This record gives sequence, C-alpha cells and structure tokens, in this order.
Amino acid sequence: MSLTRAVASGSARNALRALPAASSSSARTLTTSARRLEEKKPAKKEKRKSNRIYDKGTFNFNTSLNFVADRDPDSGNYRTVTAAEVAHYREPPTRVKMLVRDFIDDSLYNPQYGYFSKNVKIFTPPTADGFPFPEFRNEAAFQEAVAQRYIDAYGEDTDSVGRQVWHTPTELFKPYYARALASAIVQSYKKTDWPHNDLVIYEVGAGNGSFMLDCLRWIRAEHPEIFRRTQYRIIEISAMLSKQQRARAEAAGLGDHVEVINKDFFEWTVNSSDPCFVVALEVFDNLAHDMIRVGRQVWHTPTELFKPYYARALASAIVQSYKKTDWPHNDLVIYEVGAGNGSFMLDCLRWIRAEHPEIFRRTQYRIIEISAMLSKQQRARAEAAGLGDHVEVINKDFFEWTVNSSDPCFVVALEVFDNLAHDMIRYDMATLEPMQAFVAIDAHGDYSLLYEPLNDPLLRRVLAYRRLLPPSAATQPPLAKPLLASGTLRSVYANMPFAPNLSPTPDFIPTKAVAFLERLRDQLPAHRLLVADFSSLPDAVPGRNGPVVQTRYKDSMVPCETFLVQQGYFDIFFPTDFDLLRDTYSLIMNSPARGGQPRPKGKKAAQALGDDFFTSRGVQGFRRRKVNVYSQADFVREFGGEKVLGPTRMRDGLSPMLTMYENAKIMF
Repeated sequence: MSLTRAVASGSARNALRALPAASSSSARTLTTSARRLEEKKPAKKEKRKSNRIYDKGTFNFNTSLNFVADRDPDSGNYRTVTAAEVAHYREPPTRVKMLVRDFIDDSLYNPQYGYFSKNVKIFTPPTADGFPFPEFRNEAAFQEAVAQRYIDAYGEDTDSVGRQVWHTPTELFKPYYARALASAIVQSYKKTDWPHNDLVIYEVGAGNGSFMLDCLRWIRAEHPEIFRRTQYRIIEISAMLSKQQRARAEAAGLGDHVEVINKDFFEWTVNSSDPCFVVALEVFDNLAHDMIRVGRQVWHTPTELFKPYYARALASAIVQSYKKTDWPHNDLVIYEVGAGNGSFMLDCLRWIRAEHPEIFRRTQYRIIEISAMLSKQQRARAEAAGLGDHVEVINKDFFEWTVNSSDPCFVVALEVFDNLAHDMIRYDMATLEPMQAFVAIDAHGDYSLLYEPLNDPLLRRVLAYRRLLPPSAATQPPLAKPLLASGTLRSVYANMPFAPNLSPTPDFIPTKAVAFLERLRDQLPAHRLLVADFSSLPDAVPGRNGPVVQTRYKDSMVPCETFLVQQGYFDIFFPTDFDLLRDTYSLIMNSPARGGQPRPKGKKAAQALGDDFFTSRGVQGFRRRKVNVYSQADFVREFGGEKVLGPTRMRDGLSPMLTMYENAKIMF
C-alpha cells in the first residue's frame, strides 16, 4: 500500500502512489486547467442556486494545462460527514465528502488512524537540567549537540535533524524562557488583580509540562506570596502527556497548585468569569513533527531544547501578570492545553516553587490532554517531581472539556495552534463570493475537491469577524489590488481563455483556532492567554496561510505540494498570522457567548453579523487588557531578563534563545 495519494482539482487516481525513496524532493501533484468546462452558458434569467456544488466540472482555479477527468461523477452527492462522525472508524471513510477542516482534523486526530494517535516520542535534552549552554563555543556547536542527541536517542537515521526540525524555546532555554513568560504573567497580574484575585493560569497543550514546572518554580521562588495563591491548569488533549504532567507536578512539589485537564480544548467547558491567564506556547503552529518517520514520530520544541530556561521565561511572565492583578486575592491557576511530555509544566512549577514559594503554595496547574498515553506520562512526571498536589491532568479533548469557571487563570498553549485544522475557500472571480471547499473521497480512497457557496456556521462566523476588522491584506481576498477594486476587470480576467473563474490562490481559514478562542471566552472568560508558535513556515503548500505537509520516509524528509494525502501518515501544520490572531481574539473577547443575546440594532450590523453571530457586549473588563505580540527574543528579554538569558549564553556571548527561532512569536 502506498504512503500517499495526492491530487489537486481532479481525481486522485492519477496521483502519486508512492513517495520517492531517499529523496528530499517534494511530492508532485497533478493539476488541471480549463476556464469553464461547460459547453453552454446558462440562460441569463437562470439564477445560481445556493445549494449547488461547484466542482471541477463547473469551476477551475489551476494554472497548468494538464487535465485529468476521471473524477466520480456522483461525488457531489456523497454524504457529508464531520471528523467527529468518523472518529470511531478504524479505516478512512470512502464515498463521503468533508469540509477541508474536517479532513485535516481526521488526518491528524482520528483515534484509530490519525497522525497523533501513533506512538509519539518527544525530544528531551541529555540531562534533566537541559543543555550546558556555557560549554558550547557558539550556536553551530549547540546545533551539533542537538543533532548528536537525536542520533544517540532516536537512531542514526536522524543525523541531519539539526537542520530539519524546529525547537521550542521552553525546552531549549529551560528554565529561563519559562521564567520570562512567568514574569510577564506576574507583572500583568500584579497590575490588575493582585491582591484581590488569585493568579490563575491556564496552559493549553503543555507538552512535557516543562513550562508549567519552570513557571511555577519561578513564581514560588521569586513571589512566594503570589505562589500561595497560584492555580495552574493545563488543558491537555493527550492522556499520556496529561499523566506525565501530573506526575512531574507532583514530583516537583507543585501538585497542590496544578490541575491537568485531559480534554480537547475545543470540547472542554469551564465558563469562568474570574480573571486568569491563558498560555499557549507553540500551539498555533506546532512544528513538532518536522522530523518523523512512519511508525515512530519524534519532535522537539523550545521547551525541551532550552530546558529549563525557556519555561522559566514564560513562567516569569505569568507570575508577573498574576502579581499585578490577582495576588493575593486569587490562587494562581494555570491551564496548559496539550502539555506533551509535561516538560513545561515541570519547569514552570519548579521555578515558581523556587522563586515564589508564597505563590507556589497557591498555584494550581491543570493540563487538558487529549492523549491517554501522554496524560499518564504527565501525571507520573508531576508525581515524581513532587508536584502532584499542584497538578491535575484532564485526559479530554479541549473542545469537549467543560469547566465554566469565572475564576482568574492563565491558559498556556505551546505549539498547539499549528495543528488546529483550517478550512479552505476560494472566491468567485465575478462576485468575490466565498466558496467553501469539500474533500470528496471516492470508493477507491482517491480525493477530489468540490466547492459550494458558504453555508458552514463556523466558517461564516470567522469570515464575519474579518469583515468587522479594519481592511488589510489579511482580511481581504488574496487577489491583486486592481482585481479587488474593479468588478469589470475581474469579469474580463475570468473570461480570458484558460483563466481561472475561481480565485487562483486558495485561502486557508483558521476556523479551529477561532473555535478555540471562542471556547476560551465561553468557558474561561477571566483567563489570560499565552500563545507561542511560528508565524511563517518554509516549503508550505501554495496558498494564503498554506500548511506544510510532510513526513519522513527512508531517512529523508518528503514535503508535499498538497494536503490531500493519506490520513495518518503526514504531519499537517500551519503558520499563524499573529497580528490577525490578536485582532480576532480581541474581537471575540469583546463579544459575549452566542445564544440568548439581544440582536444588534441597525441593518448594517444585522447583515454583518447574521443570526448565529454575536452582539457588541463582551467579557467584562477585557477592553482594558493589552494583548501584545512579541518575537521570542523580545519576550525572553522583557520577562526573563539576564537572569534567564545568562545561563544560556555560550562562550561567544550569544544565547540561542535570542538567535534561533526568528519566526517564533508569542502572544500574551
């Protein structure tokens, strides 16, 4: 059986049947090109029906002249299914169609055959204390040590890993990066909530729990009075990581302050109006699987690579914010969604315990982990570190987890958002009407793309949010300015021979990321969010915000030119537009939960929002908050300072936490 099937607009039957052995070249895709395949134009009086399917037989969007026409003619009538509806399938479904986000979600998260359901291994430094940064001559020597660690721990076939994988600051700069982030949180907390509210931190996806540990340890050492009132809650989808996070928190003596919630963030419910911080580190743009091979998956993140300093920087940010706003009135509650091995949880809580013991005594760390295996591992690591009393690991999908808490807290999401599924749309060149894409899977398991007018409620809300933001390149269709400005020019363009009559550039829409933010608003309205991820990616699939699709095959990384690949064998991860994320997040948080809210007045408002949208009244007090986007280097400097950076400086005086990951950003 081949590892991949890949197509563009036609059937997958003529797509690649096997990946090139020991080759680094991209998998090729077959494309079609024909302006309109109908011989006769419809009568002028005929109106387009809203439920009509636009597929290869009606619309085309490609630019090459290779045409394949063996698509199942009945594909438009396939049953529409969601990822949730096929979650119990042992094999990928056939003769169905799915929204692009459901196809990607199923490819990554199906419990039976999804990419993340396989045996996952997370990179860890050679010692519990991380890498000995002062011993390295320069960054090149450090990179060689990372590559050697891969060879020693995971086999010779990863010998070029240092050039092909992404690292996360939490592990690489452990514990200083976490301290910087914790410092930011504490500073914010002290300004707004201390001493009236506890410091509550939610971390979405906490990995190994390193940030949680470093953050809480730093708060405990530096701000003991805040630590006593700190609650750290992790929302971790992985059961294995949830258990590991709990174990590491317990082992670090942080168990009383940490709660790990093993749930999918998008299914988790809390509905809390209490002030809190929400941390998401490398969640929006998880490059954790750049270097994988079928059957065994290995990744590393800044939390692991810069362990424990990266986690300490983040923990410092959390503690600073907590002390400003919640100490000593509220506990420090941290939720981490998807905590991996629990490394961030451990480093964060250890740092708070050491630096802010008074805060540590009041810290609760809760992990929401979808993986049962990782949940178990996280609990074990927290217990082994003496942190079990502060850590709770909740083995649930975040999107199914419910909490409805109004208590202030922090939510951490490290490399979480990158693996959140996106939808794909194109625009009618004549009207700029968005067309939502479906993936049709025929009886042979081959794929084709179908388009229909927008009707998905979540996708409609996401685009409505965009319309409420100031016009920019990120909120308008991805077309040249002259085409955007002139309907006549678009019409002329669309009627040119072989020109596409749907927009040539696909637009990947972060629908699950928006659902994540909406769920935070509804479940934890008093949260503070900390997100760390990547703003750009190399070798991405063509399109605005296009994903990277790749796997490891016979010692070679194989990138693909399409996301239409065999489910479960490929990592699919997206860049995060942090400016758009910040603006959308602010818009969502300034809007109440949907349902039962009074309608906005005015025809324009009604048209913009629709019946299933929101009103202008939002989470109380959120308008006063300042949501910032930082480069990784700027964040570590501001919240970690030299106390975090100093131990990571090599003999040349540079710190890899400042020189690596130029495309990594943090929203806090």
